Amino acid sequence: MKTFAIFAAFAALAGFVVAAPAPGVSLVARGLEASPAPLSYQQVVPIVDAGEAAVAKREIEARQGVYVTIHINWSGGGGWIGPVNRGACADLVVSWKNVISSFGPDSPLVCWIYDGDWCTGDWYGPIYNPGIADLTTIGFNDRINSFICW
Repeated sequence: MKTFAIFAAFAALAGFVVAAPAPGVSLVARGLEASPAPLSYQQVVPIVDAGEAAVAKREIEARQGVYVTIHINWSGGGGWIGPVNRGACADLVVSWKNVISSFGPDSPLVCWIYDGDWCTGDWYGPIYNPGIADLTTIGFNDRINSFICW
């Protein structure tokens, strides 16, 4: 019984010895660096300057557009049209007129599609992200000639 108790004590002690780094080896060198402390709400600096907020908003909006494909369910040839000028009608180039079967604006754009040039004729909207994968469901398959987004 004493032998077992001594063996158990050595086994427990060996666990501590194995876990200790070798002399001269830092924990960082072994890839075991400590995780940084999580940010608290006091460490986050909000944008309070209206000018900074406006610049940040313009930078995000400058990268927004719409994704379109020539077949339903985002298949077939496709492309990203952008950046979109909010509030301005986008008249499609001839190769994209009356061939679009899926239409999806980037978030947070909200778009309306038209079957006429320069946002005239029949329309459908609003369309939010992720968009409409099958324009046959709204009767607009192969009918889009222009769109407008905000």
